[in-house]
Amino acid sequence: MYTPSRVTLYDYKPFSPASASNPAHQVTVNVTSHGYPPEAVAAELLVGCRTWDDGAYVAAYDGTQASADRIAVYATAQMRNAWTFARGRVELSNSSFLLRIRPIGEPLEVLVVFKGYYSAE
Repeated sequence: MYTPSRVTLYDYKPFSPASASNPAHQVTVNVTSHGYPPEAVAAELLVGCRTWDDGAYVAAYDGTQASADRIAVYATAQMRNAWTFARGRVELSNSSFLLRIRPIGEPLEVLVVFKGYYSAE
């Protein structure tokens, strides 16, 4: 069952460049801390990012493991300060999913909005 429920996690929040040894910020998001019930099994997201550098991205992963086959929502920053958006569904593991935010050389501005959640009937 799908329940629309708009909650903003990041509203144009800048993430500073990560270090060379750790090129991305990894943020585990527990949806219950944003008002979703523990019965939620998936969440629908709108993810956006903006930077001046090409190759920066924001990725939302199913569960809390950062592997290529678990990427569910992926927005890659474009050149010339343009916003890029992606929308999709992430599967939750213990009410959580992983955001991986990779700035390159300069801050990456990020928007993440929960659009709703799925729960088993």
